[in-house]
Amino acid sequence: MALINCWECDMTISTTAEACPKCGAPSKHANSAVQDLQPAANTMGIDPEIHKEMLAQASIVVKRKKLLKSLQDIVAGNVHENFFNAKGSGKKVYAQIQWKHYFIDDHEKDKTTQTHVSKTTGFTNRGNSYVKDVNVSTTTTHYDYVDVIDMEDHKSTYRLVDCRLDKLNSGQVISLGWVNKSEQPLVDEQCSEDAWQIGQSWRESIQPSIFVSHHDPKGGTESNWQALASEEFKDSFISSSIGKWHLLWLTPVVLSVAGFREELLITSSVVALSTMMIVKIARSIKAGRQFKLLKEWYRNEAGLMLNKGNDSYERLR
Repeated sequence: MALINCWECDMTISTTAEACPKCGAPSKHANSAVQDLQPAANTMGIDPEIHKEMLAQASIVVKRKKLLKSLQDIVAGNVHENFFNAKGSGKKVYAQIQWKHYFIDDHEKDKTTQTHVSKTTGFTNRGNSYVKDVNVSTTTTHYDYVDVIDMEDHKSTYRLVDCRLDKLNSGQVISLGWVNKSEQPLVDEQCSEDAWQIGQSWRESIQPSIFVSHHDPKGGTESNWQALASEEFKDSFISSSIGKWHLLWLTPVVLSVAGFREELLITSSVVALSTMMIVKIARSIKAGRQFKLLKEWYRNEAGLMLNKGNDSYERLR
């Protein structure tokens, strides 16, 4: 019997070992020929078919670990930048996806239902009140609880509300993305301390917004991505506020206090309101164009992570 280093985790193991006791990687000596497996299985008192299945399962575990390890260096995506104001001037804001990678431990769904009752009150000719109508409605809130494990076996649980994720399978490799916002310039594919996360909050922490589930060596699971709607981030990166035009509302008030004629007060109010509506519509159109670019960036970042996972998976095959 001789000692060798495991090809996966570098732990010292025996050449007669069928798999590494630390990481589960099947020994290359054990896999050198099928005929070598049969005597070992018989010596261990294990049925050859069971022994073969054990090696296949160990191979899946190793490939999952390799896939997760290959993704660890991807910590951030490309930077999206635009002017916060829809005019296209003034303060700039920056957006970036921060990535973390895990194994899926469990995925559970839950929901709560609330009943709302509203009453419409009427009055009789004598002035007495009575319940005229009763309206009953229900509100259902859906929850996704996702348990994950990282490379160091640290466990985390995340919860999303009304996202309705497709079922995530245990053992599958997944990449989770958080939307980061900054008022300072960011660098592509590098995390920055100047940025902060935005999105749904639970247990005083921000939850991930993008879920990219990768191909699984076990088979039967296709890669795909799911995400919160980009509309949840619109107000954080784009403003269609009319800003200083709010001051026009003060014009009728000033005129009223100054004692000007009623006709002038009405005219000033109409002009102020009309001007504000025109400016608001123009800003909303410009904000819509900016939001379209934000949505494209958001989808592209999820797609890029999906492609990177597919490339890593292909290299493992």
